[in-house]
Amino acid sequence: MIGLHTVLMRKVRGVRVVDLAGGAFLVLMVLSVYASKAGAGAEGAKIADTTRQIAAEEQQVRLLRAEHAYLTRPDNLRRLSTQYLNMGPIAASHEVTPEALLQARQLATLPAAAPPATAPPAVAEGAR
Repeated sequence: MIGLHTVLMRKVRGVRVVDLAGGAFLVLMVLSVYASKAGAGAEGAKIADTTRQIAAEEQQVRLLRAEHAYLTRPDNLRRLSTQYLNMGPIAASHEVTPEALLQARQLATLPAAAPPATAPPAVAEGAR
């Protein structure tokens, strides 16, 4: 016990060793708290930047959805197809009944007629 008391009461240049150790510990604690707060501030800035990017992307998505809705309106598509592609409504003469489609399908699946058989060319006697 006397050894511990002498270590605690020991002085270096008039200051007790325990006081020096406590001061060093206090400085170490202050620096570690400062470093952690600075790190948290940097993380907070990253989070705020990411939040701003997300908001900008959401705004861009809303803008693109609105533009898509405008461009795919039937009256707008009709106007653009008439103006640039010279397209119009289908004439009644181009309409087909379901029965006609079935008949066309059946005709398409029939095998093609074989070409007429021809006699093989005559082999010359000297060609052998």
